[in-house]
Formats: sequence, C-alpha cells, structure tokens
Amino acid sequence: MPHRMIPRYLPVLAAALTLVAAPAGAQVIRSYEGLDRSAGDGRYVTVQFEFDASAGNTDYLQFDVSSALGYKGETHWLRLYPAFRIRRSGADTEEDQRSAHLRYSYIFSPRTRTFSFVQVQADRSLDVVWRFIAGGGLRRVLVEGEDGGLALGVGAMWEDEELEDGTRESGVRGTNLLSLHGRSGIVTVGVVAFFQPLMTDWGDH
Repeated sequence: MPHRMIPRYLPVLAAALTLVAAPAGAQVIRSYEGLDRSAGDGRYVTVQFEFDASAGNTDYLQFDVSSALGYKGETHWLRLYPAFRIRRSGADTEEDQRSAHLRYSYIFSPRTRTFSFVQVQADRSLDVVWRFIAGGGLRRVLVEGEDGGLALGVGAMWEDEELEDGTRESGVRGTNLLSLHGRSGIVTVGVVAFFQPLMTDWGDH
C-alpha cells in the first residue's frame, strides 16, 4: 500500500481495532490522547465531561470528567491530567476511579519526543486502594497525514499498588502503546492500544 494512501484507511483500521479489543476484558486504562490532540503552543486547558442519570424503574448515575492543563513550547511539553469517574446502578457502585497524571516530554522533532510521567490513582472497581506508577520512554510518529496518524511509544515504568484485601504488589513493567487516529468527513475515530507486561513475567500483562 503506498505510504500516501495509508491515512485514508486509518478510520477503518481504527474502528476494526476497537471491535477486536472490546471483548478482551483487559484492565481499562484511561487514555489522554484526545485531550492533547488539538493543543497548540503555549498554555492550554481541555475538559471532557459526561453526565447521565435516570430514576424510576432503573436508578442509574454516571459522572465522568477528564481534563488537561498543559504548556507546550518548542522543545518542552508539560501537562497535568486530573480525572474522576463514578458509575452507580441503584445502590451498587460499579465504578469509582480517581487519578492524577503528570507528564513531561522533550520534543526532538515534530515526529519524535520522549515521555516521562508519574501517576497516582485509586480504582474501587478493580479493588485498588492506591496505585503509584512512574516511568518514561520514547515516542515516534510512524505515519502522519491530514486525515490521521499512527504513533508508537516504547518504554518502562515502576508500578506499586495496594489492593483492598491488603495485598501489596510492585514491579517493573513495559509501557508500550500504539496510537491510531483517523478522520473521514465528520467522523473521527481514535484508538490507543497499550501493552504493559511485567518484565519478570510476560504472562502478566
């Protein structure tokens, strides 16, 4: 497939990856790709907000907010992502997630940059009392066009967490991602696939 033709197929590839990944049942990782996609130079603030509720035969509540506070210069890019999500069905809390993610990138070129980060979070739906991660790596844009792009990130991170049953776990994981986004007309699709294996046991990923 000619390189210049790849972007026009990105929406189809992104949708296909979404359908394939959806039933996997893997741990959900919050992605911040969409919050930064329209960031220009200088300071910026982006907020995504969702609220849904119903009462009567079915009591349901969902509240989700993700935000980015950032500064992007010629070579330095710093951003903070606070996030909160809660979902209740009747008296049952099905999701209760809180996190704060601080990320820094050094920009070598429009296609190549580093990434380093620290994150703290709590996730009741996954029985995580608290989790701390810190890591970094290198990210490279492989394909870029007017209608989409494809980027690969490779790195490592330290993870330390405590579960509700009192278990304490820690270790070094890979922090690898494949980011794909495409646009066709009024439709924009973005997919981020993460692969984060425990370096001493790749079966734990």
